[in-house]
Amino acid sequence: MGKVADIKETTGKITLADGKEYVIGWQFRSLEALEEQYGDANLAIEAYERGSLKARKLVIWAALVPHNPEMTPEMVSSLLPLRGLTEIYTEVARVIMANSPEGAAGDEKNGEAGTAAEE
Repeated sequence: MGKVADIKETTGKITLADGKEYVIGWQFRSLEALEEQYGDANLAIEAYERGSLKARKLVIWAALVPHNPEMTPEMVSSLLPLRGLTEIYTEVARVIMANSPEGAAGDEKNGEAGTAAEE
């Protein structure tokens, strides 16, 4: 088993309506922010998967927060493009799964990103 210091966050990039590319990630801060806004992070993710627009906005915002702390849920609402949402949803889901305990374990078995670099 690796050390906590060896864990590498898997990040992604999304392009919002302002034309800028933003780095997204999924950290403890993401879950904390989501819980603050939604009340329960797990329920928010379940609602995201069901297609709730409010939950999708908040999950995207929570993925942005670690690398874009100035971002607010209101900013995300104004920056989400109508075209390209599917790509954004797909990338956010990929990053969440890659950084979840189950995703990281799967990556470790497959030797993919999201695990520690070999020393």
